Amino acid sequence: MCEGFKKICPETYIIETTSNKEEKKHGADILIRIPGILDKTYIITIQVKDYHDVVGDYVIEQVDKAREYFEEREGTTLIDRYLFVIKAHSEENSALIKKAEAAGVKILFAEDVKRVLNQMAKAYIGDIEYN
Repeated sequence: MCEGFKKICPETYIIETTSNKEEKKHGADILIRIPGILDKTYIITIQVKDYHDVVGDYVIEQVDKAREYFEEREGTTLIDRYLFVIKAHSEENSALIKKAEAAGVKILFAEDVKRVLNQMAKAYIGDIEYN
């Protein structure tokens, strides 16, 4: 997924996956660093879960670790936090959605993730129409 983001984001963005050890500190599987002016950096974090059906809202706490870690420890500005839940659907997860909204975390469920993956695939192969 990280390589896909590299295809659809501007070249100036620094996109990296994190190891399990690092991920435990800040709750992000993928980091997108956006350079600003005067050495300022902005960060988008993405946590990816391969869950299905009803997802416990504890995952929001994992994603929420990023705010403290990046803003307080690194002094960078966290501009967005995403949770990609690859196999679950929004209609089954109203409690998760409610907790995410309160925490300012954006969730992409199965259909949204498919659209993102489709966008990545188009970036790799182009918008060629096959008959």
